[in-house]
Amino acid sequence: MADVRGTWDERFDMVAATLASSLEAGTDVGGSVAVFLEGEPVVDIWGGYVDGANSAPWDRDTLTNVWSTTKTMTFLCALMPADRGELDFYTPVAKYWPEFAAEGKEGVEVRHLDARLTVAYVMNRMEAGLEGDVRGAEIMLAAAAALTEG
Repeated sequence: MADVRGTWDERFDMVAATLASSLEAGTDVGGSVAVFLEGEPVVDIWGGYVDGANSAPWDRDTLTNVWSTTKTMTFLCALMPADRGELDFYTPVAKYWPEFAAEGKEGVEVRHLDARLTVAYVMNRMEAGLEGDVRGAEIMLAAAAALTEG
């Protein structure tokens, strides 16, 4: 089993085991995980290497790029007001941001703000012959093509 260093609360043994398994299987070359529960660190682990050549071990403070996390983090932040009843994912965005309704976007709901869902919304409007109501439909279609390719 891959060497996982750091500390973790025994309640999170599976987190350490999952990282070790991922490193062992070659799914990841190296990585780290930090989890805070009620403001306290309960997992602070790392393992593997910084590159595929295994030129240096992954350390506690290894720097890395972070990709494709903004939608996830934004959604997690949106869950807080939703949990308090202050945000409804099935309500038009314009209820919270009236200017957003311009250019035919009055029907876009909060839940549509994820790029893939927004593209689907635009495409549905175009299929219904309402493309003139959606500004930049060509750009959205190009985005849809890119999303389906990736």
